[in-house]
Amino acid sequence: EGERVERVLAGMGIRMERREVEEEFFLALKGKTDPEEKRKAFTEAFYSCFSKIAKELGIRVILQGTIAADVVETKGGVKTQHNVLEQIGINPLERYGYRVLEPLKDLYKPQVREVARFLGLPAEVSERRPFPGPGLSVRVLGEVTRERIELVRKATRIVEEETEGYPCFQAFAVLLSDRATGVSERGERKYGNIVVVRVVISEDAMRAEPLELPWGVLHRLSSRITREVPGVCRVLYDLTPKPPATIEFE
Repeated sequence: EGERVERVLAGMGIRMERREVEEEFFLALKGKTDPEEKRKAFTEAFYSCFSKIAKELGIRVILQGTIAADVVETKGGVKTQHNVLEQIGINPLERYGYRVLEPLKDLYKPQVREVARFLGLPAEVSERRPFPGPGLSVRVLGEVTRERIELVRKATRIVEEETEGYPCFQAFAVLLSDRATGVSERGERKYGNIVVVRVVISEDAMRAEPLELPWGVLHRLSSRITREVPGVCRVLYDLTPKPPATIEFE
């Protein structure tokens, strides 16, 4: 994701400075398994990292892409979105030392896409599938570790490749905290990870329906993930709409 953003911005002539701060996030999430605790820990690490960089560079204002769906879910108690602060009583200037501007906070996803098209942004930006602010950490159920993040990254890459060209809002893989018994090609017992594939269609992220993928695609997803991602012995496909589920698992 970071590399993609860097490439797109460079193509638009926008200078970008990239900082590697992953260690701060792994430390903040270490030992945490509850989804809300993980989200709050991510949020604190996120803004604290920005605070250090802002002080170093003399930045007083940060522009953030919070949209209406983020605010609705956070204020409704569904889940705490990392990019919602003032709406829940947190003053970023007092707490982190900078102001946060949110020009899109009253717009839903279709309107945000319209703004992007109006501004002449490339389709790779305006039509892209959303990627969660907390990154792959919300797609790892249970404790977040480097190894588990890498597993989800590999599985997600397969899901994206196999669903390219399908009109879906999001398509990704989730690593469950449970494990399952499997069997190797040589008939040996395996006790491995379970990956859930989630592919949904939606307009505004407030409601979503699972995409009815052809059986051949589902078969390739299962085959590739169990073959190409070490430690995975079972692949499931999520058929739950939103509501009652949310699009992301955490």
